[in-house]
Amino acid sequence: MASIQTGWLLLLCLGHISAIQLDHEQLLNRVHIHHSRELTDSAAMTGSAAVESPQIQWGTNESHIEVQLIYPTTGWMALGLTPNGGMDQSDVLFGYLDDKTGKLVVQDRFNNYKPGSPVDLTLDEQQDWTAVSGSQNATHTTIRAVRALRTCDFVDRPFVHGFMKVIFSYHSSDPASETGPILKHTQRGSGLINFLERGASLVPKEPIVAHLNFTMDDFRVPGQKTSEFHCRLLRVPKYDRKMHAVLQTPVVDPRAIDLLHHIVIMGCKSGIQIANASVANGDPFACGPEDYTNVMAECYEVAAIWAVGGKDTNYPANAGFPVTPEMEGRYYMLQVHYNNPQRKRPLDSSGISFSLTDQLRDQDVGTMMMGSTNLNELFLIPPGVDQFTMRAQCSDLCTDTIPVEGVYIFSGLSHMHTRGRIGVARHFRGDEELPPLMNNRNFDFNYQTATDISPPRKFLPGDRIVIECTYSTADDTEIISGGEGTMNEMCLAFFDYYPKTNLSSCVSYYMPSGLINAVRYPPAKLIEAGVVAQPGETLLEAVDNRGMSLPLYYDIIAHAKRTSWTSSAVRRLEDYYSSKSYVAFCDMSGGTPLFTLQDKPRFVEPFQDTSDYQCVHVWNNASTATESTVTAAASTLSPDIIATTFKATLATVATTFQATLPTVATTFQATLPTVATTFQATLATVASAATERATIGVDPLLTTTTAQKNVTTGSEATTAGVNATAGGSTDPTVSVQTTPVVIGQSSTTAVAVNATETGAAVAVGLSVFVAVVSALVLASY
Repeated sequence: MASIQTGWLLLLCLGHISAIQLDHEQLLNRVHIHHSRELTDSAAMTGSAAVESPQIQWGTNESHIEVQLIYPTTGWMALGLTPNGGMDQSDVLFGYLDDKTGKLVVQDRFNNYKPGSPVDLTLDEQQDWTAVSGSQNATHTTIRAVRALRTCDFVDRPFVHGFMKVIFSYHSSDPASETGPILKHTQRGSGLINFLERGASLVPKEPIVAHLNFTMDDFRVPGQKTSEFHCRLLRVPKYDRKMHAVLQTPVVDPRAIDLLHHIVIMGCKSGIQIANASVANGDPFACGPEDYTNVMAECYEVAAIWAVGGKDTNYPANAGFPVTPEMEGRYYMLQVHYNNPQRKRPLDSSGISFSLTDQLRDQDVGTMMMGSTNLNELFLIPPGVDQFTMRAQCSDLCTDTIPVEGVYIFSGLSHMHTRGRIGVARHFRGDEELPPLMNNRNFDFNYQTATDISPPRKFLPGDRIVIECTYSTADDTEIISGGEGTMNEMCLAFFDYYPKTNLSSCVSYYMPSGLINAVRYPPAKLIEAGVVAQPGETLLEAVDNRGMSLPLYYDIIAHAKRTSWTSSAVRRLEDYYSSKSYVAFCDMSGGTPLFTLQDKPRFVEPFQDTSDYQCVHVWNNASTATESTVTAAASTLSPDIIATTFKATLATVATTFQATLPTVATTFQATLPTVATTFQATLATVASAATERATIGVDPLLTTTTAQKNVTTGSEATTAGVNATAGGSTDPTVSVQTTPVVIGQSSTTAVAVNATETGAAVAVGLSVFVAVVSALVLASY
């Protein structure tokens, strides 16, 4: 550092005028306690002596992010975006101020890490970070740089909504040269940052006049189970005027911080009767799935939720959570989930606090829960799968109950457990799919916090939401079922909106028939277990309509556990969670819940996310250049040149096509009679074969109870299911409509096979027709 004096400053503006305000900052050294952006540095991880904290500041606009790194070093410094928390495949911002020349070096690098080998920070061919400024004194280096949120460079990682895993490192010395080897870091760390979170502009400006607290009160965690749920009923105190809660703050007791999984506040129905005096007086009580009571059944209106990694919740400037004099004495239930594998017994006073103001805002805020309420084995994820996606519907039958002018959704929170990887909330209006409400591609169980939806999304009566949860069970050897425990899984989402309505839950419950069909459970066993189909009803419909015994339920799950999870078996199960085999639940906080809405949504294919990687290439001519070369060349052209070239090319194509079209038409007309005669002959042969095979027949009584007499063995049913699946249809509704008995009968197998053969013959005829026409058209060119 002999050549750079203390306080020496270098500022560079390389073709960029800094216009992005750095409205976020974070020290890169804190262990996570309450604020999700806090990271852990090497000193905390290794127990070594504390070091001075590096700092990151950042700001974004619609297209770019600008970051400023302030590290306690006079050597090189780096910040990386990583897919898994490690160095491998990380996208790295690397920089330093050269001690010898005073030059600011900012580079875009990519890490190809191999265990046991030196760190390979490769220079990207496409340099996307641009230096803005840099400074250095005797102890610290500051580097400011800007980059597009999405660079369209395949080795870069886009900045997306939700928490992103980051790594940081630095060294006390500069590299020997800009392209030379890099000495191994002397300090490093990792963590998560939500780069696109809402800024500080929504911090409440109104005076806070009171706090409404829902917390435990030195509750001793029993430590009797590894997963414990404990609740407490608390009454709203008397307020002499309406107020708005403008801020929710999680109260995390450090004595129990390593046990806390989630905290939920739920409003109870007015007039609820509490038989247990101690519960009515606010004493904690067990409230896990095995402890279901009338209290839990009557308290379901979600008012607030916090999960591991969550932070304060700020409402939009025009809305607040209403607290009114009429709410005096109303019960709210505080539920705390303790994940306690070591069965510890700490005291706990955790909960959620509402900050109240008497300066009212324009709108009242409500919270709506969406997703799947199956906390059992009907919610089933196969083992050993890198990606498995479930879908749960918020039915338009439920959303029809909201006001005709609609509501505005401004915040959303995905909730899964440790295997969760991606959380998406898809928004449908009729047959049109709108942009997703949430698209968290970096879900992390330890850092669950709300996603800001800005501007707020208008949500109209009849709109439908599909909650899509993607999991990884690559390290599991047993199926994973739904449940409250951390080792189970969930698929839920919570949305804050305004103005508040009576719709508090819009969820779905999967029916057993789809799972029975997906895992190929033998139909003979259904009959042995006493399942009886009524006239006009299939066995599967009988199970859905009247339920099943516990022994049958357990046997179906045991059968699922023995299933060989081939790729086709996994797809069948995924299709089950995209099908019509569910009931819509609409919980109305102001009235009777609607539990029996039989929804029939269209089949939903997995969400195809391209928003973070959309790259528009002008053209691709492999004969003259590679795609990257052509794209790079095209990017240097002005819009006027590109437009002129495109118009000229289009005119040439149009002229050539018009000149060729008469020849194509003449040839096609001359050949068409021959093609038609051939096709009609083929079709007649197919029809004759189909008529002959139709004499095999299907007993019309197979749709009624007498169908059970024709069931022989489970193996026949399994074969029927496989053949029906192989028949060519990708729409599960086709097999249901064309095969009255979904599972069981040997004659069903024959019908499925005949349908396949007939379809193949028709396909051959069509293929001949298309091939001839295509050949003629190509020959004309």
